[in-house]
Amino acid sequence: MKHNNQLPGEHFRKDWQTRVKTWLDQAGRKQSRRIARVQKAARIAPRPVDGLIRPAVRCPTVKYNTKLRAGRGFTLEELKAAGIRRKEALSIGVSVDHRRRNKSEESLQLNVQRLKAYKAKLIVFPRKAGKTKAGDSAATELSSAVQLTGPVFPVAQVWAKEKARKITEAEKNNSAYEQHRKARSVARLHGIREARRKAKEEEEANKKNQKAELDTLNLDSQQPQKQEMDKERIEVEEKQQQTKMSAFQEKMAPLMLFVVSMAQFIDIMNGSSMTVALVDISKALGFDSYSTQWIISAYVVTFGGFLLLSGRIGDMYGHRKVFLSGQIWFGLWSLVISFSTSPAMFCITRALQGIGASMSVPTALGLITTTFPAGPKRTRALSVFGGFGAAGAVVGLLLAGAFISSIGWEWIFRFSSIFSFVLFALGYVAIPVLPPKVVAGKIDVAGAMTATSSMICIIYYISTGSATGWASVQTLPVLIAGLVLLAAFLWIETRLVKNPIMPFRIWRLRNFSSAFVAILFLQGQFQGYTYFATLIFQNVMGYSSMQTALAFLAHSLFAVVLFTILGKILPKYPLKPFILTGFAFRCAAALMFAFVTQSTSYWTLPFLGLLVHVVGLGTSVLPAQITALKDAQNEDQGVVGALYSTGMQLGAPLGLVIVTLISENSVEVTATTPVDEIMKSYRNGLFGVVALGVLGAVVTAFMMPNTPAPTPAAPVAATIDSTATTSSAAPAATTAAAVTADATIVDLEIDEALAESAERMEMV
Repeated sequence: MKHNNQLPGEHFRKDWQTRVKTWLDQAGRKQSRRIARVQKAARIAPRPVDGLIRPAVRCPTVKYNTKLRAGRGFTLEELKAAGIRRKEALSIGVSVDHRRRNKSEESLQLNVQRLKAYKAKLIVFPRKAGKTKAGDSAATELSSAVQLTGPVFPVAQVWAKEKARKITEAEKNNSAYEQHRKARSVARLHGIREARRKAKEEEEANKKNQKAELDTLNLDSQQPQKQEMDKERIEVEEKQQQTKMSAFQEKMAPLMLFVVSMAQFIDIMNGSSMTVALVDISKALGFDSYSTQWIISAYVVTFGGFLLLSGRIGDMYGHRKVFLSGQIWFGLWSLVISFSTSPAMFCITRALQGIGASMSVPTALGLITTTFPAGPKRTRALSVFGGFGAAGAVVGLLLAGAFISSIGWEWIFRFSSIFSFVLFALGYVAIPVLPPKVVAGKIDVAGAMTATSSMICIIYYISTGSATGWASVQTLPVLIAGLVLLAAFLWIETRLVKNPIMPFRIWRLRNFSSAFVAILFLQGQFQGYTYFATLIFQNVMGYSSMQTALAFLAHSLFAVVLFTILGKILPKYPLKPFILTGFAFRCAAALMFAFVTQSTSYWTLPFLGLLVHVVGLGTSVLPAQITALKDAQNEDQGVVGALYSTGMQLGAPLGLVIVTLISENSVEVTATTPVDEIMKSYRNGLFGVVALGVLGAVVTAFMMPNTPAPTPAAPVAATIDSTATTSSAAPAATTAAAVTADATIVDLEIDEALAESAERMEMV
């Protein structure tokens, strides 16, 4: 063997197939026989001698675009439009070009017509002479077939050749190369030239501004005495305006505080009276055991659901307008409720009454915070506001018992209606109207709808879940809908609207966010405590409904006195220790009631527990309310008050649900359960109230900032117009900057507003 890897002589050569006969039934032999038949048919059949049919195309240049010529092959799009498959095209004499694309409808239709005409004249010989198939040509067509000697469907030239003429001077001097180079240069340098042009314009504008400033300075230097006189005149006019506003505020503020506090009084009185009147109303109107809860829930659902919307509308269009509208609305539907003849009518009108209450509470807080400056005055005003609420709870219990035992439950609502109309008249006089300084924005309709709907669904679920079941078909879909609407509300407020109904800057205020969390625990603890205290009085100690109301009388009267005292103490000290102390007092009060027995006297543990609870109530709720409102701007006071009230509405039923579950799961109470076992169930629920208070105190201690004792506000007049945006505690310079330059016109407007309010007072 020579060399490396040399093939031996015995090995098959590359053309060994031609030396070996393999005439078997093989796929390769079938393919070769088919190719032979095709070649034979091509030799026998008449065919074009000038090649395959070719498309008509235009040259892709400006000069030759008008000329038609024969292209390389038809596109796949043209074949598809003509109804010819790609493989079939190659077998019937049609050229195919896979690279070419149709760039105009004109060329596509032209070549499609060529293909259709060619196919119409095409002669297809049958594979077997005796067996024709669909698509084969007839015998007469085959007999008339002749040889084609020219190109297949030659392209007809429609362009007329231009005659020879003399070349013009413009054509001689025109250079396509030069034009292209200039166009490229212009495109490349466009940005640089534009930047230079803008810089030059800015430089010229700066020169003009500097010249104008120099002229102004020269003019000012010539008239210093006149400018000084104008400045002094403006300062005097501003001081006069502040003096008038301050005097008007000092005169009307007490009456205004009385009106908004009485609105709180009526709302709470209306709610507490239902505790006593629940049984009589259900019997009179025919409520069943399931629908009885709607006597209270219908009011709570709409009241909590519309708080946020009412507060934001008050911030945008004026707290005075919304407050007075709420009083009219509340009084009207309170009157309609008293004439209810069916459970459906009562629940619907009761829900509409709750909308009126939701319009009063947040706007009342907004009126207080925009009228009284931050500091001792605002603290005392809020303490009076809270004291009226405590008094309303007492009067509601007593008034309901008196009306039910004498003239009927209907007069509870008629009394509320009369009182609301009286408050409207007093508020029309007491809350002055000043010229608006800001233009109201557009209401966030999408946010308002989703926020209100979500709050209604969530509060409905919490209010009715214990009666119908937390996972029942009546409540669970409502909770899911509420959560979906809440997520949609958050997405709308953060992504879509510019003027949201709930500005998220509020939640960045640590005082507000921590006070909001604290009020959730405080209200849950309060609701659980009063619930089990009422059950212990009636089911363990054997008190009647009227005796139970009288048992709470000392509790509420002491609350009125304590709130008044705290209004003078709280401005001098930090508020966080008061709130934590309030949690501790509430836990102690719950523990006192936990050890009450059937033989316990009212004047021992129950009485002391109620007094201790009042101390915890005053030292926690009032400081939490002041903390929530003190950092908010004036234009956000309404929505802050609404959110705070919403927290109260959510915290109360949530806390009640938690402690009642603890109580019910510990001991199963039936009609035959002994009193000691019933008290054991109540005791476990009160232990849950204590645990809720401890958890709330820990969370509040970590979240709430340690702020020092508040300092007295500067003696600057606070604007009582609900649409004003300047803070009542702002320095004099800020107030002066917000005053209009034309002080004379503003002075006249204030005089007109004062005169109008004085006339209303004389009329009343």
